Amino acid sequence: MFAKPKTVIGIDLGTHSVKAVQLSKFGGSAKVEKAALVSIGADIPEEKRTEATIRALRTIVTEFPAKKAVTVAALAGQDTFIRYLRFPKMPPDELRSSIELEADQNLPYDLNEVSMDSIVLEEISERNETIMKVLLVAAKNELINQTLDVFRSVGIAPSVLGVTTLAIADAFELNGGFKQDETVALINIGASSTNIHFCRGGVSNFTRDIARGGRDLTSTIQKLLKVDPAEAERLKVSYAHAEFGKTAENALEDLEIGPIGDEAEDIALQGKGAAAQDVDDTTEPMAEMKADSNSRIVNATRPALSRLIGEIRRSIDYYEKQLYEKNVNRLVLSGGTAMFPGLDQSLADAAGVPVEIVNPVQALIVEEGSPELKDLMENRAQFNVAVGLAARGMEEL
Repeated sequence: MFAKPKTVIGIDLGTHSVKAVQLSKFGGSAKVEKAALVSIGADIPEEKRTEATIRALRTIVTEFPAKKAVTVAALAGQDTFIRYLRFPKMPPDELRSSIELEADQNLPYDLNEVSMDSIVLEEISERNETIMKVLLVAAKNELINQTLDVFRSVGIAPSVLGVTTLAIADAFELNGGFKQDETVALINIGASSTNIHFCRGGVSNFTRDIARGGRDLTSTIQKLLKVDPAEAERLKVSYAHAEFGKTAENALEDLEIGPIGDEAEDIALQGKGAAAQDVDDTTEPMAEMKADSNSRIVNATRPALSRLIGEIRRSIDYYEKQLYEKNVNRLVLSGGTAMFPGLDQSLADAAGVPVEIVNPVQALIVEEGSPELKDLMENRAQFNVAVGLAARGMEEL
């Protein structure tokens, strides 16, 4: 007989990088054995992105015991259909038929073209009737096969295929983050998209995926500072790493939300000339040069950040005023862009609720100082999806 796997590996195929986390059971908790981040590249043409992703994944596979572990991957949230259904309490067989009927009526594709899964989230009492709240997830078989082909090309087959938008909730639950009667919006800001998952008391209530992310910041830096994509990405990352947590008050002032959209970009363009003055003056003191460089990056990124915050704010308003008429109590950010200086406080001001940046291994067993965890310790927020996928795989151990 084959030995049962003792570890699980969550692999997040992002558009900017591939992240992987290996977990194992340790008593009543989970231990982080290993983590790695391999960049795909900011200046990779779209037609070559799959090839670049495979190269990054191959590097990951050589460093992890992927063939001896439960491997969990994910589809991007925007590639899936997530629906919340309500039915009167009924037997399992009848429920399956009802879900399939609802899917046939609501999904924009023929059921033969998609794969589906569902779960009963909770049962609630309404007007003396028991209502079953069901989460339905569906994806086109074509997109599923494209993702699986990427893994097959490096010699592995995922044991479980999840969804990025749902994985951020799995990571939060693994760390004991949910509180009874609290509504939390889990917001993962990736390179090409932002996933928002609203949960109340640990129960999934609503999801939304926004086609905005860190690449929008890189694009505005490239456009307004007239640099190539690789240099724009380098400037963004260097600024974020150097300034996050050090100049929060200044960053907040710089990122104060005003106009949203094209008007914000016009304002940034107007301020570009003043911000870029004397950048080639080699006699300028180092501190002033650094301040000028930071100012240019802030001016360049303000339009994209304004639009992103505006979209998140509208999603919260929709959830609160049209769906549940209940306030969101807390926002929890993850993803690389979550670390951009001042974004958390600016979003808190715009939404009117506390904002925090996730630590996806806060309640897990972590060996501090381990070289196997260096990437994770330096980029914790970027590993939230990978940790969530690994958390899903823990059920298979």
